[in-house]
Amino acid sequence: MKLRLFTTSLLFQLSLLSLLAAEPGMMFIPGGTFFRGRSHELPDDGLKWVPTLLKDDRPVRRIIVDPFYLDKYEVTNQQYLIFIKATGRAAPYYWSGTKPAANLANYPVVNINWEEAFAYCAWLERRLPTEAEWERGSRGLRERGTYPWGNDLPTKDLARFDRMDGPGAVGLFPENYFGLCDMAGNVWE
Repeated sequence: MKLRLFTTSLLFQLSLLSLLAAEPGMMFIPGGTFFRGRSHELPDDGLKWVPTLLKDDRPVRRIIVDPFYLDKYEVTNQQYLIFIKATGRAAPYYWSGTKPAANLANYPVVNINWEEAFAYCAWLERRLPTEAEWERGSRGLRERGTYPWGNDLPTKDLARFDRMDGPGAVGLFPENYFGLCDMAGNVWE
């Protein structure tokens, strides 16, 4: 029993140290084994003209990931503007010249490609998460759930979805188990 308490205490302390070492705005995601993928059907699964549409996340598999950090919020236009100014890279095409519209500063940056996202992360001395890490962070402890909050259908209180006016400001919806926001809806990762 003492060994178990010691191990639990040591793991808690290591986790606490990991949290203290994080940069502001980043959330610690514990490593471990989890179920990755989906077992449920999607509406387009039966299309004959695209027989493998969105089937790359099946079958469900148990995998292991190491501990890592993810940003609590999606990268905003304001954050990306700082990167653009510091590096001289091209602004996203939808911006008005070299900066986003003032009312979109706290909206997620969109329409950038993988190379641009990679460069942004490298500039911050970070990296993009792997697909498995992103799924682990998104699901929290709801490994076999359809959404980060479980299997309940999305509502306007849980996520921004089914909108014709595009994404909204970041962080307006409840956090998931790991303290991450907008892991479903707003911008489709």
